[in-house]
Amino acid sequence: MPEGDHFERSFGAGWRGVLQLVREGVGSDEEVADKLVKSLAKALRNEKGVPGIAEIFRVIAEAKVNSLLNSFNALDDIVRDHEGHRHTKVAVDVAKSRLVQKDAANGMAASEVQAHRFVEDTCSALLEHYFFARTYPQLIAEGRFSDHEDARQWQRRVEQAMQPNVVRLAEGLAQRPDAKGLRAPKRIVPTESTTNLLAVDLLSTTQKEPAGLPL
Repeated sequence: MPEGDHFERSFGAGWRGVLQLVREGVGSDEEVADKLVKSLAKALRNEKGVPGIAEIFRVIAEAKVNSLLNSFNALDDIVRDHEGHRHTKVAVDVAKSRLVQKDAANGMAASEVQAHRFVEDTCSALLEHYFFARTYPQLIAEGRFSDHEDARQWQRRVEQAMQPNVVRLAEGLAQRPDAKGLRAPKRIVPTESTTNLLAVDLLSTTQKEPAGLPL
C-alpha cells in the first residue's frame, strides 16, 4: 500500500527493520525486543545521549524545597538551554510526570536507585516516542492488530521481554549521559553463526530427498 510505504520510509533504518518484523509477523517478541534496544542505543549515540539529564534529575531531587510550579519552570529552562533537544524534551516529560506523582504522595527522597529508575523511564519513553506511539494507528489500519487494546497487549509482552536489557542500557547511559560508546546489551535471542545456519539448511535438504525407488 503506497501510504504504508511512505509511512515506512519515515523511519530510520533500524526502526524500519523493527517495523517490517512486526508488520510481517515473522519476528518473536524477543527478536523484536532485541532490535528495539539496538535501535535505541544507536539513536542515543547519534543524538549524543540525553543532554541535561543530570540537571533534570537534580530538579526532581530538589522538589521537596521547591513548589511544583517552580520545578516545572526549571525543567522548561533546561529544555531551552539545550535548544529543544528531542531527548531532553522526552526526559523532561518523564520528570514532570514523576513530580506530579511525588507531589500527590507528599514528597519522596531522591536516591541513586531513583536516579537509575528515572533514566530507565526515560529510555522507555524514548521507545514510545520513536516507535510504539508512531506505529499503532498504521498497524491497526493495516489489520496487523485488531484494535488499540490488541496493540497494547503486544507492546506489554515486548516490554516485558526487553526490560532486563533496557535496565542495562540505562545503566550505561547513566554513566555516560552523552552516550559515547554506548552499545546495546547482549541479545536475548543469540545470533546464529553461518556454520550453524548452513548445517540446519543441509539437514533440512537431506530430510526432503527421496529414500529411493522400492525394488
